[in-house]
Amino acid sequence: MLYGASFYVGLIWLILFIPISLIFSIWFYKRREIQPIKARQPGLVLFIDFIIILFGIILGFQRIFSDKFSCMLNIWTANVGEILLLNCYCWRCWVLYFRFHLAQARINGQDDSFFVKRAEWITFPFLMRTLGSLGVLALFPCGLYLAHNLRSVASSEGDACDKGWAVYVQLSYALLFSGVFLAFSWKLRGVSDMFGIRNELKWTAIVGGVFAISWGIFSTQPEINAEFPVSTLCLFVIIAVAFSFSIVYPLYVSLKPSPSLLNADVHNLRGLLNVSAGQISFKRYLALEFSVENILFYLECEVFARECGRLNVQQKRDKEQAIYMKYIVEDAAYQVNLPASILKPLHESIGSRLRRIHRSGSTLSLDQGAAGLGLGGQGEPYSSEEAGGGSRDSRRSSKKHNNRDKNKSSSVIDPDALEACGTEAIDVNSVSTQRSVTVFQEAQDNIFRLMETDSFPRYQQTSEYAALQQKVVQEENQNTVFKDLNLA
Repeated sequence: MLYGASFYVGLIWLILFIPISLIFSIWFYKRREIQPIKARQPGLVLFIDFIIILFGIILGFQRIFSDKFSCMLNIWTANVGEILLLNCYCWRCWVLYFRFHLAQARINGQDDSFFVKRAEWITFPFLMRTLGSLGVLALFPCGLYLAHNLRSVASSEGDACDKGWAVYVQLSYALLFSGVFLAFSWKLRGVSDMFGIRNELKWTAIVGGVFAISWGIFSTQPEINAEFPVSTLCLFVIIAVAFSFSIVYPLYVSLKPSPSLLNADVHNLRGLLNVSAGQISFKRYLALEFSVENILFYLECEVFARECGRLNVQQKRDKEQAIYMKYIVEDAAYQVNLPASILKPLHESIGSRLRRIHRSGSTLSLDQGAAGLGLGGQGEPYSSEEAGGGSRDSRRSSKKHNNRDKNKSSSVIDPDALEACGTEAIDVNSVSTQRSVTVFQEAQDNIFRLMETDSFPRYQQTSEYAALQQKVVQEENQNTVFKDLNLA
């Protein structure tokens, strides 16, 4: 027995969609207490996606049994599914929009705000009454069409089902609700959206609207659908996109949580460096002190220690050589100040290795710092000047170090150091939570102690540190409000 394209489209859809949607839904449920999933009302999201999955399964079976699928069932499932789904999405939009503004009003102490006075408008009973009434009214045209065309509908099956003007009613609903989602997304543009909910609503509306129009066009072209179920394929795309934005995207983001000031202990250096805002603030202060190379070295060594377990032998050597040439060798671009007892083992291991590579005639990459390589006795440090030149960064650094003591009292930030500190924080925890002991461990510990006992106490006396502390307190106050609204 030969099956048409409609059968295979429905079968492939069911084979792929059912297990994937169930796996991601269960995973979503298990991570429901983690942001940004928690802020999305996971219970409501899972209810909506249950409807999406059910609607997708019905569409799949409709394609498999296309010749025998009742026209009456086709029209009712399409209308009920669409109205129920769109109303639930509208419910989500309204609750998210209301909660964000309610949180802002409470944080600002605006007790007379519209959102504070109407807080019951996001309660379950109110939403059920409102959306239930809208749902019944929205289904009225469907019932009216079936009442006027009962005989023709009752006797039709499969793709021969003529939905008439009911198709345009469904299309108008889809476009109307897409407009509502876009409106809510636009209304949320001025609200701090740390969980990407605004983009979810916007792109669901845009993609859903485009494919809803495509579905409406192909639904009125039976000769095209007779060859291939294009209209149903458009619905499959809408279902897949809606499921991806509501379930898959939040799951992906939850696996890479963004750094927060919340619960941060910025009273000690290690806690400060684990917070992106604190790390950037301290880097800028060290740039003012002409010692930004200390934090750059520490962070680069920390990243290396955490990624070391995933590197092969050659990759580890390349990384060691790169750090050595950037921070350890004399007149390096960002040379750190280390005691001879720590420098000697590094010169004997990495320095000797580089020297052998150079003598063998091999060429080092710029990342390995070939321009700064010196020639001489084993275990001795050499400058790029002695090696016959040097890189632009090395010469610039040399000039900077020669003038450091003279400019130490200046309040002008060294432009080279400011460029090095940048505006991005390095989240070492995103690399790995497991770290290995590297050849730079003793040097890294020494530099950390130097910052902890020398630079950090002076940083704590600055207005920038006071502003950071105030920011922590503000975020803790906001979190109290967010917890009340299930947004944290």
